[in-house]
Amino acid sequence: MSRIEGMKDLRESMDKISDVDLTNIMKKWTEYVRGEAVDLCPVSPLPGGGQLRQSIMTDVTGHGSSIEGIVYTNKEYAPYVEFGTGRRGAASTDVAPGINLEYSQDINGQAAQPFMYPALNNNQTRILRGITQDLQKAMRD
Repeated sequence: MSRIEGMKDLRESMDKISDVDLTNIMKKWTEYVRGEAVDLCPVSPLPGGGQLRQSIMTDVTGHGSSIEGIVYTNKEYAPYVEFGTGRRGAASTDVAPGINLEYSQDINGQAAQPFMYPALNNNQTRILRGITQDLQKAMRD
């Protein structure tokens, strides 16, 4: 008969993990990304400028055994700010699902001013480290 050592510790750790509120941890780091996107979002100096920045929102939802945090905006022109338009925009005509800028390739356009992608991409290491630390802290408490 074989004996597995450490099962008691494993069970205790698993019990602690099941008690951790992952939703609050995900909300914290989704809000962090939102804050970065807000900071990076360009604002028009014209009256009424800043609507895109103010429209950046978050949503955290659970899907069975997984949890998802989303940072988004509902402004229709957001992809054009993020990816640009025309010759000065993104090099590819397939910049995002459902967005094809091919029609504008022969006109001068707006330069890309990314704010969503860098908000996540530039902070991946910090976010993963933070989530790990938050999980470890929650398991100790």
